Amino acid sequence: MSLDKINQIVDVQISRETAIVDSASFNTALFYCPNVPFAELSRNYPNASALISDGFQASDPAYRAAVKYFAQNPRPTQLTVASAGVKDYDLFLVESDIVNNKDFVVTINLKDGTSKDFTATAAVDAEDDAPAEIELLVTALHTAINADGDVNTVVTSTVAGTGSTTVATLAGSAEYYTGSDDVAIDYVFNGTWADIHAAQDLYYSGFYGVGAWTHNEDEVKALAAIVNTEARIHGYSTQAPESLVTKAEPSVAGDILGQMQDLNYERSFGIYNANADRDYPEMALLGKKLTTIPGASTWMFSTLTGIISDNLSLSQSQIVLDKGGNTYEDVSGIDMIRNGTMASGEFIDVMHGSDDL
Repeated sequence: MSLDKINQIVDVQISRETAIVDSASFNTALFYCPNVPFAELSRNYPNASALISDGFQASDPAYRAAVKYFAQNPRPTQLTVASAGVKDYDLFLVESDIVNNKDFVVTINLKDGTSKDFTATAAVDAEDDAPAEIELLVTALHTAINADGDVNTVVTSTVAGTGSTTVATLAGSAEYYTGSDDVAIDYVFNGTWADIHAAQDLYYSGFYGVGAWTHNEDEVKALAAIVNTEARIHGYSTQAPESLVTKAEPSVAGDILGQMQDLNYERSFGIYNANADRDYPEMALLGKKLTTIPGASTWMFSTLTGIISDNLSLSQSQIVLDKGGNTYEDVSGIDMIRNGTMASGEFIDVMHGSDDL
């Protein structure tokens, strides 16, 4: 049969234009974390426990995201963990943390391989006056860090506040990493996503899905703006109460789902989940579906290992879905993702499949 006759029978049209994706990287994801305990911009990991071996703490966003990512079945084989170059850390405690005689440990890893633990121990009667104990403990950590000659050339601590509001701020170059399973840490993002992502792409670009520790709406939108120019997909999540409120026109501050819908992003999907800041359900969904055949597996209805589903009312659920967002809900006894769409309303599996095609 001639080609002309074949063309009379078969008419193939590809309506979505997209850049070519390296097939070797098509089933893997990258997770940006505040900083990393190694000198490179990123490392590739085969499982979550390998992060602990490298110096991450169990409380770190990178480890928590990796646990959810690798828990899925079929199990992904690789996660790229990349540094966002955070230089400032706020160390603090809350009153419920205070336990008599408890050790509070902060670990500082310098990129030259030096690692130091700094410990402050609560008093035998610490629970009797938790705010005062918080001030003593945070101040003690601040003093010990500044007095250590191995780290104080790179890291400087300042302390502010009193009682339960006492905070020690660590600042320095990007040549150090701070982590703790005992002391709460806030990360002060002081880079630009354009610079960070461009540097990562030059260093290592073998990934398709992109996630990040931050759920700050401005930072989520900034990273989304970059990924939506690429042949990749971007996942984020939110537990903001504004997500469950009917969308305003234009979307209000705090309603990241509505704001992303306003931007009509076709490569960013958002999940509302009550434990989003802790559990990173977007990384669980990437781990679950990037291992499947693109275009042959729907992302909607996916059950995620290790993620707690929400019991939303019908109206709350519909509000999220109307914003182009996704929920993870118990539907007749089955935990599942609804609706499997990007912010624009396009189905995630359609984008995944068209990139593969």
